[in-house]
Amino acid sequence: MVKLTLPRQLMNYTNLTGDFISEATTIEQALDDLVQSHPMLKAQIYNQDRTLRNFVNIFVNEEMADDLRMPVLPHSRIQIIVAVAGG
Repeated sequence: MVKLTLPRQLMNYTNLTGDFISEATTIEQALDDLVQSHPMLKAQIYNQDRTLRNFVNIFVNEEMADDLRMPVLPHSRIQIIVAVAGG
């Protein structure tokens, strides 16, 4: 099982109180499972063409992932990191 950890600002779009668990074998599948279970996250994570939004970064076991098709092993931890901007 893969654990997905969301930042607080994305947790507001779910009913989660902790990590999301997925049986996915790729990052893309894990994100699909997450968005299917919590549809309000889709617009927060993806552009209309289903690419990640510019301010969303994905890390697997604390390593930045560039390819959503990257395989993940059982017990991997996927973190969704949202860049914060302001002035």
